[in-house]
Amino acid sequence: EITKEPEGDTIFKKQGVTVKTGTLNLPVDFTATGDGKYLTHVTLHSGAKTIDAHNNFVVGSGRSSGIGTFAFLMLIAVAGVAVYLFRSGMRQKRLWKGRVTDRLDHQN
Repeated sequence: EITKEPEGDTIFKKQGVTVKTGTLNLPVDFTATGDGKYLTHVTLHSGAKTIDAHNNFVVGSGRSSGIGTFAFLMLIAVAGVAVYLFRSGMRQKRLWKGRVTDRLDHQN
């Protein structure tokens, strides 16, 4: 059973079924009830044991998962500038070492 919280309105209910794999996929359309908080209630029966499980979840929180496009582009730009500055610094270091050895050679 899936209910919309905090109202407690039932939006989906499925009669008990036997599941041998441990996984049950249920296509639920949330467009009619909209964004918000929901609660699933599952009752598991195994022989004489009964377990009631509840799980809260949010639909349409407006926040995407993962890194955004802007953040990704900024990361690439910062990495590019760092590589440019590092290579430029190494090039100047090599030139500076070469000039020092040239001056020492001319003094002798």
